[in-house]
Amino acid sequence: MAALGQEEYPSLATLLQDVYQRRKNLLQVVELLGPSLTSTDTDKRCSAVQLLSSLLQKLVNYKLTDREDLKPVGSDLVFGFLQAMDGEKDPRNLVVAFKLARIIIKNFPIGLFAEDLFEVTSCYFPIDFTPFCLPLLMEKLSSDVINAKIDSLLTLVFQTVSSELEDAAFKALSSIIKNLESSSPGQEPFLSRIFINFYTISCYVTQCHPDVVEFKTPFLDCVIKECCANIEGADLRKVKPSGQLLQAAFVTDTTYNEITSTAVPLILSKYNDEATQGLVKKLLLDVLLGLLTASKPYYKRKGSVLASHTSALVDVLFSALVSDSPSLCRAAIAGLVSMVTLPGLLLEQKVGMFVEHLTSFVLNTKDLTVRQESNAALAFLAMEFPELIKTKLVSVLAEQLQKEDGSAMDEENISHLQSDKSHPQYDQMLNTLSAVCTEEGVVRHVVPIILDHGEYLVTGKDLERGVLHGKISETLKCLNSIVKGTLQSSTVEPNYYTEVVIYRIIDLCTQSALQESPDCPMATPEALALVCSIVRQVISHLAVNEAEDVLHIIVSNFIEGKTPLSARAEQKFAPLEPSSPWQQSQLVTVLMAAVCSARREVRIPRQKELVPRLQVLASGCNHRKTTVAASKCLGGIINKMAQGDDLTADLHSLKGQLQNHMDGNEEQRWRAVITWLWLTRALVTRSHPMAQEFVQKVLHLLDDVSVGRVAADGFYVIVSDCDDVMNQAMHADIKMMYKQRFFMETLPLLLKGFHDTRPECKYLYLCALSHLLQWIPKQVLLTEIPTLMPMLIQALSRDEPSLLLSTLQTLYSLVFDAPEVISRQVTSLIPNFLELAKCKASMKVRMEAIKCLGAMTTLEHHVVYVYKARVIKELACTLDDPKRLVRAEAVKCRNEW
Repeated sequence: MAALGQEEYPSLATLLQDVYQRRKNLLQVVELLGPSLTSTDTDKRCSAVQLLSSLLQKLVNYKLTDREDLKPVGSDLVFGFLQAMDGEKDPRNLVVAFKLARIIIKNFPIGLFAEDLFEVTSCYFPIDFTPFCLPLLMEKLSSDVINAKIDSLLTLVFQTVSSELEDAAFKALSSIIKNLESSSPGQEPFLSRIFINFYTISCYVTQCHPDVVEFKTPFLDCVIKECCANIEGADLRKVKPSGQLLQAAFVTDTTYNEITSTAVPLILSKYNDEATQGLVKKLLLDVLLGLLTASKPYYKRKGSVLASHTSALVDVLFSALVSDSPSLCRAAIAGLVSMVTLPGLLLEQKVGMFVEHLTSFVLNTKDLTVRQESNAALAFLAMEFPELIKTKLVSVLAEQLQKEDGSAMDEENISHLQSDKSHPQYDQMLNTLSAVCTEEGVVRHVVPIILDHGEYLVTGKDLERGVLHGKISETLKCLNSIVKGTLQSSTVEPNYYTEVVIYRIIDLCTQSALQESPDCPMATPEALALVCSIVRQVISHLAVNEAEDVLHIIVSNFIEGKTPLSARAEQKFAPLEPSSPWQQSQLVTVLMAAVCSARREVRIPRQKELVPRLQVLASGCNHRKTTVAASKCLGGIINKMAQGDDLTADLHSLKGQLQNHMDGNEEQRWRAVITWLWLTRALVTRSHPMAQEFVQKVLHLLDDVSVGRVAADGFYVIVSDCDDVMNQAMHADIKMMYKQRFFMETLPLLLKGFHDTRPECKYLYLCALSHLLQWIPKQVLLTEIPTLMPMLIQALSRDEPSLLLSTLQTLYSLVFDAPEVISRQVTSLIPNFLELAKCKASMKVRMEAIKCLGAMTTLEHHVVYVYKARVIKELACTLDDPKRLVRAEAVKCRNEW
């Protein structure tokens, strides 16, 4: 009441107490507030109205008023309110006044003032009703204007649930429900608002009867009657919306019981009718599914209305489950899952039957959507019934896997398996095994089965090469998916995977590499990438001490060349020796995945011995993939090393060794440059003081024709986002905004080198610049565009497809981000774009050049208009391009011009 400016006005609590104890009646309160209610000061008037509104609401809520209070104050209060509201213009006061009007209408005898009260309030409603508003609102419900329908609906809502229910209002409500059509164009917004508001109405209606345990209002009667009539009717467009309205009316236990006891038997009866066809059955199942889903908050294990219909529900859903219609199968699966979510509604025996049906779908159905729905259902059931999943599903799939890999087949049948190049069922089984790993017990049961299967594929009976490699990849994908999903959801602790998975798959890789066969199944790029992904995910989640223990074993095995127990005595494992077979040396990728994914606090075991071994392998191995992997591993270790004398000494040693190798033959120089680039990335990302020395060497190599292209591509290595090493997920030391700093420090050197170098080396600087521009934020790039434009235009005259593509992509974005700069270069750019639109060397270059031409039309008219005729004429030949995608871009561009 401070806003009233008078200390004699009491507080709300004091006024309530005075009225309650009969020291004041409401008339006296109104008289007390009178001067403020009619004050010209809007703040004071607003505060007074708010106080009166709060007082009345408190009295209503706490039932402190009775007839003795109302008799003396009724007419005077209403009259005073009419005077205060008449002509009010302040929005704050109007909002409070409308709230106050509702309280007065519901709780005070308005008598002769009813018409006046209507006039005072209706003047703010921008529609004149002649003679009545209800017929107009009902007419608007059939309008084609969605907003008009929604406004009419909202107004009818308040009329329908008012304290004085009228027949006309229920006719309007009945009309709304009867005219529901889910398939009519533009109905979605209207239906959405109906469902939302019906839920609000239902809540309001039930709140009007807080003391009544069992009640049925005319509103709910109307909803149930009309919705059930729509469900029973022949118009299919009304079935689903009517079901959604019934769901919206689920707001209390009473409404839930009333609707369930009426609607569910009706739906089941119609579904079982012989005249009901497939589409109708699908709609009925959708309605049933919606009711089951909406029942969850109100369902009770004992005494639930829904429980009395369990048997009929199960029969209907299982009959749909075995139908030939995929849509019915999907609806039945969703319905049974909803029943499982309601405690005690579905017996475990029935759940077991459900799992058996889902297993059959996984193995036999050809419909992708049914398989996906089955996998989702099994994933949920695995959390609720893990033992059922293990006995009813996993055991069956394990047996089928044995038949697929031949371990459970005789020799006569293996030839048939070898000739079968396609194995969709195999993929489906593995996908399902991955999907059900949502509970720890199931995971611990499934993972060994998959590992046993993978081990048999690697070491067991011979299969045809294509089949073998495909199945190994699918098996590893399944294992990778399980590891990734369970670690992200914390279903299983990561240390479980160290003993069960990590050591075992590394042993499998080692066994496979020792065969030294070109068809080595675990040596394929896809298989190795999946193994590395598994290793990375597990070790990146391990605690420091756990990771150190695992790394100690892995690093020792690689340094000492320890072989699995199953290996023959004469077989030598030396993956860190440059002279070893490539099948062994490329396993350094697995070492990289393990060492470089650990937390920064983890101490790398035998690091002083490992770093020089990796440098020797990277610089001396003839297998290029091994060189790259060893270089990445070396860079990952350097990136996480603690700052200090040890790091500085290692860097100086590596720097000297690599510079010596750069004086060798071309292959030695290539290997040395690759290693140098990954070390440069390791230092640049952590902003090490020696980073600039390494960057200077990379810039110097751009003038060397033999390795200049490798050095130019090295800028991509330095600034790009790498998935397998030196990223945030693998706990790398990455300083904020390192790319921006690198760009600002390196760009002047690149520009100077471009102008100073020999003509035959200029394109190398352009390549380096194009890589750099791809990864720099636009805000940083735009400030340097005027300086860079001459180099970008010159890059368009080169023949290198990758350089052209990256330059065109940069220019395309600049047309929108820096149009004023591009406008000044139109005379150079448009002819280049037209020429590149005919580039025979690359389809992507042609497409990007045409996109750039189209983007030029967004520049100011006077800048590009003079080129209109030329562009349209020269684009004619691109309309006959042999590639469809190029033709499509040409048509779009020509239309824009």
